[in-house]
Amino acid sequence: MVNSGFSKVYSAFIPGFIIYDSRVAATLCLLIRQYCVEKRLPAVTEALRFAWRQAKGDSQRDPTQEPYLFPKLSAYSRTYLLHNMRANWLLGAAIQQHDSPFWQVGFARGLRALESRSSWSATT
Repeated sequence: MVNSGFSKVYSAFIPGFIIYDSRVAATLCLLIRQYCVEKRLPAVTEALRFAWRQAKGDSQRDPTQEPYLFPKLSAYSRTYLLHNMRANWLLGAAIQQHDSPFWQVGFARGLRALESRSSWSATT
């Protein structure tokens, strides 16, 4: 089984492997929701339906807002690794296609910079 702790270990040993914890998952879902709203999509497509996890404490991170639904991820879900890998593929492709000084630091460092900016909560 995989959880955010394992993804942190993997990210330390695998260059370009993003940490998939509650803040990164919620931020990714929020960005996808904003994309769906801007494109006036009727729902989140299956390919973009990432799972999120409630943070410990009072922080509210549920990105779901009708009609844009995201599944909730349990601590040791069998699908955790799937969502982690899909996040790596999506964000890796975005970094490689985006021409910005922010990403010029390189692929792996670009992912770390993205992780460090992932601090969304429902109260933000």
